Amino acid sequence: MDFGQKLKRFVELKKLYNSTPNFNSSEYEILEEYFSKTYMQLRLRNAIDPKNYSFGSWIEKEYKQLVEIEELLGGSEAILNSNSPYESELELHMESFDNLNFSNPKVYNWHKSILEALENDRYEMSTFYFTGENKNNKTLMEGIALKGETYNFLNSKGLINTGICPISGEKTNNTINYNIYGRKVYLSQIGLEVCNKIDRNEWNKEKHSVDYDTFQDLKQQTRKKTKSQVQLITLIILVLALTASWVILSPSGFFSFLGFICLSVVFLYVFAWLFNLIFDMFYK
Repeated sequence: MDFGQKLKRFVELKKLYNSTPNFNSSEYEILEEYFSKTYMQLRLRNAIDPKNYSFGSWIEKEYKQLVEIEELLGGSEAILNSNSPYESELELHMESFDNLNFSNPKVYNWHKSILEALENDRYEMSTFYFTGENKNNKTLMEGIALKGETYNFLNSKGLINTGICPISGEKTNNTINYNIYGRKVYLSQIGLEVCNKIDRNEWNKEKHSVDYDTFQDLKQQTRKKTKSQVQLITLIILVLALTASWVILSPSGFFSFLGFICLSVVFLYVFAWLFNLIFDMFYK
């Protein structure tokens, strides 16, 4: 039974449910649950206010459209006998895809192939992937990079960095990327500029105390400073581990030198653990 047939049957049973005493409502309840879930998915995906789009009004609208289509096609038999499947969640989502003014079909296909892989593999995904928030490739790539499990799953299938920019559809040369926690999505120069423009507009709308470019400069400086500090701390811990091991063993032969290396590794992990413990105590 396709969507149209289910809808017609649901409306028919609803009339009987409301007018017939002791009506066997088991089939009606099954269909009501099916349409309730469909309605909630549409509402969440398109961020629709339930005050203006109730379940009852949605059913009425869908049924009215179905009847109109049947009349246009020459009667109910035409639509009931058609083999057209009901649109999947992916197809419904792609109808509202925003290509950010790029007509390159590779931009659209990049988005669709990723969601298709998630859907076909029955990947346990968050509601993000099929919502109005995820309307274009910028929001999709950011959401994927933020969620390591999703990134690794898609990257193992070769679906993230395919040699084309997901924003503009141009070829990439693997020099420009969106990067979070080491999870990279490669972009073209134009793709990067589009993303920066969107971020800048969103930043300005929120009226922050510093402008967008100043914030980006501060962020880059903080990253460089943090990187240099991490390198310095790592070097200090390594020297301490080597020194402690040398003092304890004072290696003079092959086996004692092998023991020195093993002990140094142990000390390296111990000192790193102690540093993290002390750091957490002072910065809670």
